[in-house]
Amino acid sequence: MKKENIKKIAKEKAKVVMETLELILTDSIPVEGNLEFDSIKREKEQVCTLEIYVPKRGYERHWLMDISTTYSAIFYEQIIRDLLKNFGNLEKIKLSAFYEDNQKNCYAIKLENSLGSVVTLNFIWQGEQFNEVLELYEKERKNKG
Repeated sequence: MKKENIKKIAKEKAKVVMETLELILTDSIPVEGNLEFDSIKREKEQVCTLEIYVPKRGYERHWLMDISTTYSAIFYEQIIRDLLKNFGNLEKIKLSAFYEDNQKNCYAIKLENSLGSVVTLNFIWQGEQFNEVLELYEKERKNKG
């Protein structure tokens, strides 16, 4: 698959992630949600997955992202850029720094709104270029703050 196609798919899939975050964060009651970015073997290839959990609402979804883990950094970078663009300047939503969650063996970001809803993005699958995604997020987040 060509890099241009990967970027196009990454934009489409990141849009779904942003819409999901918006739905969770605009719920009328405080809720907690988890979005877990992982991978699964499909046929002969590892592909990115997204697991969404909002227990208080009984909401759970499992999606294949149709992006090989070889290109996960492109997908994650798009998520980070969209996350900062859509939520980075909002007064009612706080974005945490990336932090290491040793219990889940992942890196995570928390979003919290003024009602007390919290959504955690857990990056369980981390490819070779994941550190570049971490650095991009922290640099852009500091520039906005």
